[in-house]
Amino acid sequence: MANPYAPPTAAGIPVQPTFSDTTACAFAEPRQAVIHSLAACNVATAIFIPALIWQASAGYEPWALDAPLDKDPVFFRGAADVAVLSVGLLALLAYFTTVVLWAMWSVRANKNMRALRPDGHFTFTPGWTAGWFFVPIANLFKPYQAVKEMFVNSSTDGFSRMGVLGWWWGTWIIGNAVSSVSLFSSMADPVADPSSLVTGVDAATSALNIVTGILAIMVVRTINRNQVELLRRQA
Repeated sequence: MANPYAPPTAAGIPVQPTFSDTTACAFAEPRQAVIHSLAACNVATAIFIPALIWQASAGYEPWALDAPLDKDPVFFRGAADVAVLSVGLLALLAYFTTVVLWAMWSVRANKNMRALRPDGHFTFTPGWTAGWFFVPIANLFKPYQAVKEMFVNSSTDGFSRMGVLGWWWGTWIIGNAVSSVSLFSSMADPVADPSSLVTGVDAATSALNIVTGILAIMVVRTINRNQVELLRRQA
């Protein structure tokens, strides 16, 4: 009696699972939530810029007793500070949510890359694809290398739309560098008038962060789309 649990055979030779079967089992649907979170960050940042300009025009000390009420009402100045604080907290919440979702996306994207390229030799593990963002000094270049590895190995041609990857990382580095300079400047002179150069730098940095967010969405969408397309071609 034939063994009902034996693998199917052709001419007496067991049929091994095809590459596409193995890939389909290991492949997981690309995460899309990080795209919505990045978009939310951009919206919050876009609202933050006019609020910052409003605060600068209203003045920095909203509760100063000697403020000329006929020209600069205390209520107006206080409302500007509340607006900046509220929108800033909203942007901060969106940012930390994006950090978590980006880590989850990058881990899954790395695993999908390995499922699609089982014979590949990769430098970055799924965990370190996200982990390098939190290592000082190394986070200036390692995360870019990790995403680039996924970008190249998830593409059908290997180098599709590589330009957007470089622009994304360049704006990310510049934005963080300028933000650090602005933060240290404000800490050195905490009572400085926000209509000074610091406010202008903050507004410019926020605008740059919006560009970075748009490019990050393009990177995520490109990797997700390419991985799905590569899976379809291997089916």
